[in-house]
Amino acid sequence: MLVGLGIAEKYHYAPLSALSEGYKLRVLLVQSLFNNPDILLFDEPTNHLDIISIYWLEHYFKNSFKGILIFISHDLAFLNNVATDMMIILRNTATII
Repeated sequence: MLVGLGIAEKYHYAPLSALSEGYKLRVLLVQSLFNNPDILLFDEPTNHLDIISIYWLEHYFKNSFKGILIFISHDLAFLNNVATDMMIILRNTATII
């Protein structure tokens, strides 16, 4: 998972304090996935990820994760690739698409 999200192997055993903010975010993302929870809620999960990491995350969610995912995101391309149901909230109006 760490490699899939772009964290080089030399950082796998480094203390969290030695990592950049971007790597810390990725480690926390992996930590949330590692125990294979039944439900996950993500607020902007693709922020600060490069395109390769986003692709890995899409593939993981589509092919490996079996639980329920709830995303809050502005990344419609990511949502279109991962979500089975969507609700768009615009100007206090919710629309299910």
